[in-house]
Amino acid sequence: FLSLEADADTAGGQLVAPMMGAVIKVKVRPGDAVKKGDVVVVQESMKMELLIEAPFAGTVMAVHCREGEMVERHKALVEIRADE
Repeated sequence: FLSLEADADTAGGQLVAPMMGAVIKVKVRPGDAVKKGDVVVVQESMKMELLIEAPFAGTVMAVHCREGEMVERHKALVEIRADE
């Protein structure tokens, strides 16, 4: 496993895929509360599992991927709104 904080536009809270690969698990839904470091998506790339983590505490606003989907590098996966 490789644990990552996804590349994120912290103002917009959009988490993007760090590498191209398959989404093997989506662990959140819109409306879910997340803490910093919570795993939101598990992606497989080059025979490695990548754990995409929330970079801050907040609420999941949107999920832009589904299990089994192949995604390109920098594709938006999840949007999180930071807690006030």
